[in-house]
Amino acid sequence: MDMIWLSIYPTGNIKRDGQNHVSIYLVLMDPSSSLDWEVNAIVNFSVYNFLNDKYVITQDATRRHFNALKTEWGLPKFIDLDIVNDPSNGYQIHDTYAFGVEVFVGKTMNKGDCLSMIHGPVTHYHSWKFDNFSIARSDMYESISKLILYPNGVVEGKGISISLFLTVEVSTLPLNENIFGITNVSKIR
Repeated sequence: MDMIWLSIYPTGNIKRDGQNHVSIYLVLMDPSSSLDWEVNAIVNFSVYNFLNDKYVITQDATRRHFNALKTEWGLPKFIDLDIVNDPSNGYQIHDTYAFGVEVFVGKTMNKGDCLSMIHGPVTHYHSWKFDNFSIARSDMYESISKLILYPNGVVEGKGISISLFLTVEVSTLPLNENIFGITNVSKIR
């Protein structure tokens, strides 16, 4: 089962010089596969601005290469904490923040290949309200729609991040399927 993991460090990934910022990373993993897999993707992170009613998106068309030895890519200084935590800037409403990621996956690319983006993707929504987050006792929670939440992080981010996985059964997806995900996170302090 492939896993797409959006890891958010609410007060910054200090190990990667992200202090005083929200750090955000995308991790692609296939725990059941061999070491010879590779995914080439364009990854854009976003944060929703409630005042302007739009997502502020990183616009980077650089292809990121993921494989068994390099499963993660992200931004240690995605957004300054002073900016995101100031309600007058519009990034929070009722202590809720909305972070997202767009992932445009292409085949293994060689010189001369190109990656085209799909406009107007089919959207499916799932809301998972997690009450009493601050007193969550379990290491992991799973929703009906295959969202997996680690309230205190997992692996490298254990104890310093919130980790959210979207699990995908690859065998059920059509060939060259693209995945787009938006994550809302509350109480980042």
